[in-house]
Amino acid sequence: MSLEHFIAFMKMENRSTHTIKQYAYHVDMFLNWLNKPIQQTTENDLFNYIQELYQNQHLKTNTINVVVNAIRKYTKIMDVPLKWNTVPIPATTSDFNPRILTKQQVNDILLTPTNHKHYLMLKTGYYACLRAGELCRLEVNDLVQPTHSLTVVPEKHGKTTNVPLPKTLVHELQDYIKDKHLTKSNYLFPTRTGSMMNPNYFSSRIFTPVVKQLKLDCRYHDFARHTRLTQLIMDGYSFEVVNQIARHRNPAQTLAYITLTGMNLRQLMSPTNRTVYDEVTS
Repeated sequence: MSLEHFIAFMKMENRSTHTIKQYAYHVDMFLNWLNKPIQQTTENDLFNYIQELYQNQHLKTNTINVVVNAIRKYTKIMDVPLKWNTVPIPATTSDFNPRILTKQQVNDILLTPTNHKHYLMLKTGYYACLRAGELCRLEVNDLVQPTHSLTVVPEKHGKTTNVPLPKTLVHELQDYIKDKHLTKSNYLFPTRTGSMMNPNYFSSRIFTPVVKQLKLDCRYHDFARHTRLTQLIMDGYSFEVVNQIARHRNPAQTLAYITLTGMNLRQLMSPTNRTVYDEVTS
């Protein structure tokens, strides 16, 4: 299997664009280092390569684990008989320290676009906590008006989920759909030709110019995921609501945000916490 076939295989698995690029890059680097057919790979080759990454290139252990996962997947697909349990892999470390924006900075980002569609994309992405690919793939029929929610097809993994939206945003989207004469089969935020907007285009050509104009050091993921989840916790929503909106495959990932805020799970499980998702004014 060539690297192109490996990429096509991951696309069929519905892997995120980021994961595909990351895995393909690491496999390509390993194959260049290996300098022999992949079928001849031994456990000693893996050990030497990991040692090279750890001691000579000084990569972080978390990055090395991503490299290992990429190579493991590729060799498994290629049916290379390797005993991975004999290969020492550095333990991962917890360095979760995302960039969190203030409420004022979020408001500034939302109010900066002069293009109405761009404004709605940023607002929908933020309040629904959407990854860039999930936002761009939204279709008109994903807006469930009776329940004020979005049907989100996950970019990474997991099941399709209904994510609640603030009522005010739903009304804005309804007016936008009517004004643009969009039908149920249309993308919610299409290109001029009606096709799906490329997530990388959205991040680099719509979101990045906004934060540059505001002189903020921020990625879209920091804005729509890290900041939004942290803000929900700080605004007193229950763990069930936060986890539903986060759509993490493993709830432990949501718990990381709770730790980040200095709160504890008992506080978020309190009966006094908010269980209905509505727009929190800044």
